[in-house]
Amino acid sequence: MVAVNINTPAHAGNHSLTPKKPLSIAAIRKDLGISRERMARLLDVSSRSIQRWEENDQLPSNRWVCAS
Repeated sequence: MVAVNINTPAHAGNHSLTPKKPLSIAAIRKDLGISRERMARLLDVSSRSIQRWEENDQLPSNRWVCAS
């Protein structure tokens, strides 16, 4: 989800290109306020998979990766 400030004109500010931060599974989970176990149930994977994804020992398989 992307937050948009509707009170700032679209033309305001300097719109330089900046590198995007890598996707953080842990940050997403924490922002949602859910446990590893709950996220695992929502994604139909084990809580150990969530732990590995968060620790970058193993990234999500293609099943959960969206092509851009």
